[in-house]
Amino acid sequence: MRLHVFVAMPFGVKPDGNGNPIDFDQIYASLIRPALEDAGLEVLRADEEQGAGDIRADMFQELLMADLVVADLTLDNPNVWYELGVRHALRARGVILVQGPRASQPFDIYTDRKLRYHLQDGVPDPATLAADRKALAEMAKSTLKAWHGRKISPVYALLPNLEEPAWHRLRVGNALEYWEQYQEWATRIEVARNASRPEDILVLADEAPATALRVEAHLKAG
Repeated sequence: MRLHVFVAMPFGVKPDGNGNPIDFDQIYASLIRPALEDAGLEVLRADEEQGAGDIRADMFQELLMADLVVADLTLDNPNVWYELGVRHALRARGVILVQGPRASQPFDIYTDRKLRYHLQDGVPDPATLAADRKALAEMAKSTLKAWHGRKISPVYALLPNLEEPAWHRLRVGNALEYWEQYQEWATRIEVARNASRPEDILVLADEAPATALRVEAHLKAG
């Protein structure tokens, strides 16, 4: 099963600080999504969730469990900032910041590494699109491979004694489908463990829907 990435960004066409339109749907379709797919990831943006239920519960579940969160900070969009803050509060790792041209950098993430992409007339610049896609794909791979002790979230980096919440205790809202799938997966893991078949557990680890579950499976296999 591929690793999962959640994209937090504005939707549709939004004006920049000078009133010029930026087409974020085009940025997602031609730059962000294909770049992350090139990195071998399963990609989801909030507006692509088709199931019924509480939108915020689904979003919180993604921010909690996604292997990677990509936040587009081209504009000071309150929804994106909120989602980034939730991720930083829940998880110490697994965040990439991207942005198009902007006049200034917000203080809170001023020193954080960002991937800057190029725009022309409010859409990805054709002259640099291939290079920008490659750069994002490589950044995604590097972030996922980074040492597990490296804290990207400033919350956890600056509060060294703060511990991440136990993911399996944070069953958010009515996001029941995910947890039913998890329970089925966990039962198969337990059957393999009781049968002393670590090789089966390792196979099941690759089927886990999130990194946290893969780690748990490898520990049980050990």
